Amino acid sequence: MRQLLTIFMCSCILWACTSSAGTAQQRTSVASKGETVIVDKSEKLNVRVTIKTHDAQIGKPSDKRPDVIRSSCTYSRYPCSIVDYIDIVVNGKPIIVPRSVFSDLADLNTAEVRIGQNESILTLIGGDASESYIVKIEFDTERVKRRVTASGMLPDEPSVGGARKEPNMAAVARCRHRSGREKPSINSAEDELIHRSKPVCKLILI
Repeated sequence: MRQLLTIFMCSCILWACTSSAGTAQQRTSVASKGETVIVDKSEKLNVRVTIKTHDAQIGKPSDKRPDVIRSSCTYSRYPCSIVDYIDIVVNGKPIIVPRSVFSDLADLNTAEVRIGQNESILTLIGGDASESYIVKIEFDTERVKRRVTASGMLPDEPSVGGARKEPNMAAVARCRHRSGREKPSINSAEDELIHRSKPVCKLILI
């Protein structure tokens, strides 16, 4: 009897592990040119992301790296791969992806979509070594909510991602005055203060 119970319990554990592995999302390699499609589904949501890229000639790997880089290229691959656009469709409905979310992205390696209860996250990894970076684009069924960027070398230290405007300095002052923290946190879409119960606030802009 004990042997049967043990076999039953082991079978249940194995089934659970197999089911979990089957639903785990795999990172998708992003093509250096052309379209890459990533799809994820849940009981209520069906997300489809399309990333369009093209090649840009930046010389040869043997060439000296420019002292000043005036493009989004990371010089981790030749030719450089520039992101033209990112389309996000949720339950058959396209949502607006601001150009500032992707206009500074290049040399993407992988992309991954994870669906949550209230929002989904598109994670992009690009570059290599010291030029590697991680971008997380958070969105719901209506819009892109924010973008967080971090160095691949320091993934736990997010920085300003895709900033195309100056922070609201009044909000910065309020954050410092109210929380006594050195770094403000600003809502990426509405440029508002976000008060978080964390050691420091983070500056996040789109």
